[in-house]
Amino acid sequence: MKTLATILTIAALLICSGSLNAQTQKGTFMIGDLYRPGKALSFDSFSSSMNIGIGTQTYKSDDMEDSSPTKLLNFNLMPRVGYFFADNLLVGIDVTLAADRYKEENYKYIISTLGVGPFVRYYVPLEKVLPFFELDGSLGRIKYAYSSDQNEDESKSSLNSIGGGVGVAFPLGRIVTFDVLVGYNHVVLKDKEDNDSNYRDISNSAGVKMGFTILLGPSAE
Repeated sequence: MKTLATILTIAALLICSGSLNAQTQKGTFMIGDLYRPGKALSFDSFSSSMNIGIGTQTYKSDDMEDSSPTKLLNFNLMPRVGYFFADNLLVGIDVTLAADRYKEENYKYIISTLGVGPFVRYYVPLEKVLPFFELDGSLGRIKYAYSSDQNEDESKSSLNSIGGGVGVAFPLGRIVTFDVLVGYNHVVLKDKEDNDSNYRDISNSAGVKMGFTILLGPSAE
């Protein structure tokens, strides 16, 4: 509820102060990113895009001694670039790079993600804001690596993702917009070494993404 209130407040300010100078004409290039506030990237959730975090985590209970703190490190990057092949019709590519590391005294666990996929967005040009519809997909892999004093292990999973949603772009001047997207994501993971099984890890999620978009090209001059 707090996040929703923040989004609505930002949207209201942008509607009051923004002007529709950002262009979506044919021949324009787009650079941007979308993220979900407060969420580390995970393909089994509604992903975020840019996030670097460091922290510790300790488990406690009445019937056990205090555990050693677990050191956490995560890095997530999801840039996107696109091109307007027609007025208001944007086609582009998302690239996802992510790493999550968990380390305790005697073990280390690392999850790394790589994904690439297309997206299509259609803008509805209005006087003050730019509503849009978006579809996206991704193919890639997730690698799990575990090591301890006794042994090491590693596994890989293929990744297939498809999603979409509706949103609004709020112009912040001639070439920049602030985007809010409400959408849905469907993700399928499969162990790459398990060729004999038809087992899949399937997840579905919905959420809100926000981010900034830069539009460069003839229309921005």
